[in-house]
Amino acid sequence: MIAEDTDGRAFARRTHPGERAGGMSPRAVSAAIGVVLMTVLVLVDFATWIELNIAVAYSIPLVFAAASRKPRILWSMTAFLVAVTFIVYRAQVPAVRAWPVESPGGFLGVGHPYLVDRILAAVTLLLTAAILQGWLFLLGAIEMRDLAIEQNNAHLQEVNRELRRHQEEIAQQNAELDRRRREAEDISRRKTQMLASISHDIRTPLQSISLVAEILRRTASDPSEVRRTSMLAQRLQSHALSVAELLSEVIDLASFEQGKAAVHESEFALGELLEEQVQRLAPQAESRGLLLQVAGESPSVRLRTDRAKLGRILANLVSNAIKFTDEGSVTLSFEVDAARRVRILVRDTGRGIHAENLPRIFGDFSQEDPAARTGSGWGLGLAICKRLTGLLGGELRVESEVGRGSTFAIVLPAPVAPGQSG
Repeated sequence: MIAEDTDGRAFARRTHPGERAGGMSPRAVSAAIGVVLMTVLVLVDFATWIELNIAVAYSIPLVFAAASRKPRILWSMTAFLVAVTFIVYRAQVPAVRAWPVESPGGFLGVGHPYLVDRILAAVTLLLTAAILQGWLFLLGAIEMRDLAIEQNNAHLQEVNRELRRHQEEIAQQNAELDRRRREAEDISRRKTQMLASISHDIRTPLQSISLVAEILRRTASDPSEVRRTSMLAQRLQSHALSVAELLSEVIDLASFEQGKAAVHESEFALGELLEEQVQRLAPQAESRGLLLQVAGESPSVRLRTDRAKLGRILANLVSNAIKFTDEGSVTLSFEVDAARRVRILVRDTGRGIHAENLPRIFGDFSQEDPAARTGSGWGLGLAICKRLTGLLGGELRVESEVGRGSTFAIVLPAPVAPGQSG
């Protein structure tokens, strides 16, 4: 706390440990004791002829006044005591009674030894007050220094806290940057693996296509090779579709990264789209001895969204389900929930997905078991499905249990028009 003395000069005043919000503070008690002592000494000096050492006796109240830390009280008491010193002298030593008029010193009794003592006492009081005032200024300077040190310490502590907070933020940012760096390195590594896989996946079917085309050329004119020619043509078509699918997924990924993917809406019957996907992928399911079906008799529902992109999502999900199902079935169905949203479900009875892998299966180049990759698939299908579903304003969810299969749900918030043309 900063206070001012009688001259307007500032000096430090810190709250004394013994000061209280209410009642008498130690400094006020010191001032009161000084006033009481001063009153007692003045009364004794007035009323008696007791020989007092005035300089010493009157200096005691000044010490208590200085202890109050109020220069105004100190100098007020000093002035009062100096005045009292001469008033008591005039009251106790009348000039006309103490000295004849013709005596040395005259009417004022200037040469009286008692007066000399009083003058010396007054001078001593003034010097004592000046010394005490100097002590107050010195104490104030010390307290101002201590206060400045305390403020600097508090400021340094605040700076240290701020530095620790910044260090924690920097550590968090570094951890986040390190995480992103690892993710980027992982994506880069998987992209490198993907490029190697793509080169293999394109080269193999292209070689097969070239070989089958050569065989077809040689057997085209031989009537006995008609059946074999049909089988070779089917294989040729399969390899061509495989290459087309790979290129399509790579192009889709590039368009997503460049932000060029667009939605072309049209109105269509959802049931018809599901039947088309079943018919298109039935040969793939049959080759693995699986049952591919649309469950039950679904209500007639028409959607308005991008039919081609929804077809791509379904084709990817069904193809994945067939690929990772060794026996049983793959079933498509849909339902309309209470919020008038369409839920398209793709269920399989396949291997299932481990719980720890579920959060990352929709990442780019992500595979359930990369070490077990057989050459078909490069970890882009589900990532593209996720992005395509988001592009259509929907969500792609998954539930899975190892050994019991998986269920992928496409949730579309698009307007639903049961039995009408929306």
